[in-house]
Amino acid sequence: MLSICGAECCGECNRRDACSGCVKTKGHPFGGTCIAAECIKQGNLEVFKEMKETLIKEF
Repeated sequence: MLSICGAECCGECNRRDACSGCVKTKGHPFGGTCIAAECIKQGNLEVFKEMKETLIKEF
C-alpha cells in the first residue's frame, strides 16, 4: 500500500487488511482524515515538514 506522505504506516498497522491505504482512499483511511495527507494535498511535502516542525516545537 502506498502513502501520500512517505511514512510506512501500512506495514505497522494491525488494521491494514480492512483499509485500502492512503493513496487509494485519498488520505481518508477508515473514513477519517489524515492531517499529513491533507497538508501535502493543500501545499506540498515542504509545507507538511514545516507544519510538523511547528507542532514539535509546541511540545
